[in-house]
Amino acid sequence: MPYKGITGRLTILNDNQKNEKNTGNYVGTPVAYISNWSVEETRDVVEITQLGEKSKEILPSLLYWSASAEGAADFSDGAQQAFRKAMTDGTPVNVRFYLDSETYLDGTAYVTAFSVNISAEDKGGVSISLTGSGELKLTPSVGCAGGAGDTGATEQHGI
Repeated sequence: MPYKGITGRLTILNDNQKNEKNTGNYVGTPVAYISNWSVEETRDVVEITQLGEKSKEILPSLLYWSASAEGAADFSDGAQQAFRKAMTDGTPVNVRFYLDSETYLDGTAYVTAFSVNISAEDKGGVSISLTGSGELKLTPSVGCAGGAGDTGATEQHGI
């Protein structure tokens, strides 16, 4: 089933909520007024080309992830303040990116950029950039149709 923006959310989780599974309800403190988010997983490769070869040979190496979110700035929202504080303090945040109330990506990340902007013809905006520390977990909904052998269990990508 295709996901829609109306079911998407970004939440920040405290340590007690970090391992809590969803059962049709969103877990964590929603980040107010986020209009879009993006998560990217990347795999490094190591070149192993031998002298005299005409083509490059590579092997897969480390997996890592980054994310960003944008929306309207609202510093009365504790979650937006928490992202800024985590960046200035250099502390990690536990985040969960929802596709719907049961399907999400979650992990621990460091806030690497926190931008606020405003213009005469638009609302104030906020942009948050994250770099993952450790694995990013995908939890599909229980009824999610996957490939052969899919049990609906959490898929884990380790670094």
